[in-house]
Order: sequence, then C-alpha cells, then structure tokens
Amino acid sequence: MVTLEQFRYLPSDATRPPACFDFHYSTPGMVAIVGDNGSGKSTLAQLMAGWYPDYLPGDIDGTGLLLGVPIGQLSLVEQSPPSSWCSSRLIYSFPAVPLA
Repeated sequence: MVTLEQFRYLPSDATRPPACFDFHYSTPGMVAIVGDNGSGKSTLAQLMAGWYPDYLPGDIDGTGLLLGVPIGQLSLVEQSPPSSWCSSRLIYSFPAVPLA
C-alpha cells in the first residue's frame, strides 16, 4: 500500500540535506509514525495526503508510492463519504488550506 525506496523530500527552503529512507507497508490497517520533533512525521503525512507539489514546494528523489500512485501525482480532494475502503486521512491546521 505504501512503498518508499531511497526516498527523500527536499523542501525549497531546506538548510541541510534530508535523510534518505526505505519503507514498505502492504497490510491493510493502521500505522503509527512516531519520532522526535522535527523528524518529518507531519511532512510525510502531508506528502501522502497529496500536498506535494502545490502546498509543499521542493524536490522528491527516489520512489514514493501510495496505493500504487507516485507521490506527486496524488490529488488533494475532499470526499464525503470516503470513496474506498482504503484511504489516507490527514487532519492538520494549515492556513493556506482551510478545512471545510
């Protein structure tokens, strides 16, 4: 369901090179992403929610797939009710994207 291979995201305003990582998750269910402040948890969630490149300008290296769709080709679309049994949800306060 989620595959990241040699994946890294470099924001436009980055001051240091990002870490490159691999991750593969194929079992339906919930996943918890934990880490220290500033470790990239929210950024990863935003990338998977379709915020790149419109709301997260920068560059992506490596392979990032969510449900077989490359990160960067995902669309940020509001849906109600969810259109599939498997979806990605992100609830986050971001002034440029008001929540309805």
